[in-house]
Formats: sequence, C-alpha cells, structure tokens
Amino acid sequence: MAQIGVAKIRRDKAAERVEALADAHVFVAAGNSYEWSWYQSRISVCAPGAKSETVLHQSRRQLARPLISPDGRSVAFITSTWSDRGVTSGDLYVVPTDGGDARDLTPAYGGSVSWMEWSADGRSLLFLALTGF
Repeated sequence: MAQIGVAKIRRDKAAERVEALADAHVFVAAGNSYEWSWYQSRISVCAPGAKSETVLHQSRRQLARPLISPDGRSVAFITSTWSDRGVTSGDLYVVPTDGGDARDLTPAYGGSVSWMEWSADGRSLLFLALTGF
C-alpha cells in the first residue's frame, strides 16, 4: 500500500544565511566503482565553478535520491539498510548544506519512503512511502 505524508523542517532562526545553492549539483558518490560501493557512499554538493565537492554526509548504509531545497540550505535524501538497484526506499533524512549532522525525519514511521519533493518555500517535504509489508 502506498501512503503520502508531509515532513516539516524546523529551521534555527538565528542561523546565518547560507548562500543559495540553487544551481548546485547534489549527488551520491563513492570512493570506488565496485558493486558493493553504495554501502560506503556519501552525499556531496558542488557549486557552479567549484573545483571540488563538499561532502555533506557519509554512511555505511545505502544513500539515494538527494534533493536540494529551493533555498539551497538543505539536502533531503533516502537512506536504507538494503534495497534493490533502482528500487530504493527507506528513511527520509535532511542535512544542512552549511555543515552539521543529518537528521532522520521519519524515525518512528512505519513505512519506507521512496520519493520526496520539497515545498516551494523549502519548509516541508511531501513524500510517498510503502506501508503494510
């Protein structure tokens, strides 16, 4: 069964403004090209004209579908213990682009998130999840 939900993003109002990364590329990368490398991957961002990536999050779990927020302040992504190639689902996380720890937005959720989209103001995420399995 598929379920749709909304995850609200809390922002620290005292935080400094982050330069918008609206044109940046956010991606999943690994240090080598082996089949099992997606278990040792990272979420990175690269601003236009940058010479190198900025690593936002590293994990020993699978990482997939990174999506930068409209204001460039956060990256949402899915992480899981296992998934089949091309059929990734799991927990929904968000990490700030200016540094900091990734935060699980679905820690007690009984489903497995497979898709998400930022709201226009970047304050919430709409997600689609599989439940009842």
